[in-house]
Amino acid sequence: MKKRRYPKNPDCPLTKAERVELGKVLDDFEWKAYIPLKHLTSGWSDSKVIYYDEYQIGIEVKWGVDGEGWNASEEVVIERSDLIKKN
Repeated sequence: MKKRRYPKNPDCPLTKAERVELGKVLDDFEWKAYIPLKHLTSGWSDSKVIYYDEYQIGIEVKWGVDGEGWNASEEVVIERSDLIKKN
């Protein structure tokens, strides 16, 4: 898992447990975007948190192929309450 930086929101900061789970979610989004490109030499994917509030987290997932000169992106919103399930 790579080191990630998240935007700051002092009104509703992310807890350590949320940051850990969010890192796993971002890794999963990157992997799913990369799977169709993995056979290409310069295929890549990246994801990052673009915003969050007390209810939702906005994520941007980007992927592309540098050798062919194209890329794409998609914004995904997940519910913060779904990030960590309460037992």
